[in-house]
Amino acid sequence: MSTGQHGSGAVEDRRCERSDDNRDRFGPGGQNQQPQLQPGVILIAISLLPVLTTDLLRRHRTPRATRTDIMIIMPASDYEFFDVPFLAFAHRGGAELPANVGKENTLYAFGNAVELGYRYLETDVHATADDQLVAFHDPRLDRVTDRTGAIGELSFKQVRSARVAGELQIPTLAELIEAFPQARFNIDCKAEGAVAPLARQILDLGIGDRVCVSSFGVDRLRRLRKLLPGVASAVSSRGIAQLRFLPWLTRVPLIKNLIDSPGVALQLPVTTTIAGREVTVVTPSLVKAAHRSGRQVHVWTVNESAEIERLLDLGVDGIFTDRPDTLKSVLQARGLWTAGSER
Repeated sequence: MSTGQHGSGAVEDRRCERSDDNRDRFGPGGQNQQPQLQPGVILIAISLLPVLTTDLLRRHRTPRATRTDIMIIMPASDYEFFDVPFLAFAHRGGAELPANVGKENTLYAFGNAVELGYRYLETDVHATADDQLVAFHDPRLDRVTDRTGAIGELSFKQVRSARVAGELQIPTLAELIEAFPQARFNIDCKAEGAVAPLARQILDLGIGDRVCVSSFGVDRLRRLRKLLPGVASAVSSRGIAQLRFLPWLTRVPLIKNLIDSPGVALQLPVTTTIAGREVTVVTPSLVKAAHRSGRQVHVWTVNESAEIERLLDLGVDGIFTDRPDTLKSVLQARGLWTAGSER
């Protein structure tokens, strides 16, 4: 299906579902707006301080043998997944690349990103009612396929019968991994029912060094880490909040490893809304705090050249984009599109 066949309704759908991502992780709000210093940020930080510090103390007093959410983290540099100077992620294969519009998270879309030289691919997973993992963002088929229904309530056969853009099948995670053997995958676990199948598949395929697991759900992340020791994972939303509002924690050796997440990558939007106020999430102090604690900062979903340039100036380590062509051009101009990113 050509780009011209997608009208304003399709564009609005994409905008709406990206807004949904922000609400899932940080609460209601948009993303990728030009950051503005908000007068209420200090008050927000003060209001969150008791919650964040109480949580830290509670978990610090919990006997080590019963703690599964806190561990001494390995720095990102110890993971093979992060061994390139900059991580350029094709978000759902590059959902707004002209050839990919309406075809996100398909083998076709990911193939186009790989043809551009992308080595890092971002995808989402849901489990069908019979525990088959599929690479798909939404909990329901309705938005991008010719079928309807919740994936978790449908059999794999039913999901497989759906067509994206009228012709493309929804791939399984295994098909995606096997189709691009040189690629690395950031996998967003979208549902509780996908946790165990995802962990099992990563272990069965022997791809622990090729993946970073993430999820908007704090409990899902904890379960994934317990099932996948040694596999890179994203920092939880609580951990992000602590690094954003309590960056000084990373200056104290005895407590910097008590951040509410052993994850090694902060994956977050530029801005979000907290208590009705637009708050800049990606700040110089957050980036510095993340780096002091051995973590990387990956920002989603950034499609404009000027914003990409600004984030690079802040020192972020990776960017998720729906426009892999735009991100590649900016990185090439800066000398950051390395040989490690080529096919």
